[in-house]
Amino acid sequence: MDGTCQHTGTFDVTKKYPYLSLVSMAAPSPDWFVGVDSIGLCKHGFWVPKYEKYLMGNDAGTDGGPTFLSPDMPLAKPVPISVFDAKDDSNIFYNIEQGKLYPLCKITVTLKST
Repeated sequence: MDGTCQHTGTFDVTKKYPYLSLVSMAAPSPDWFVGVDSIGLCKHGFWVPKYEKYLMGNDAGTDGGPTFLSPDMPLAKPVPISVFDAKDDSNIFYNIEQGKLYPLCKITVTLKST
């Protein structure tokens, strides 16, 4: 597994419903996911031609597995959802040597037609 993949799809938006929300599991992780909520794809009456955003990973708080390939370790009592945004060695996505916090993925939405 090289840690990269790409998924594509199409969806329709209208002036009445111009928002995009989505969530995706980061498989095969224990309970990690990424998502966006209510991205407005129409600005000032015009469709956004391209939207890009890097997404941090989230931990759903239902499994105690500490790594991407951890086996199932269900928690007896779920904990609150958290974002992998700590800038220290507790965060698998933080590179201490580089001082850089890496996102889990990038979303790109491209307008195909109007």
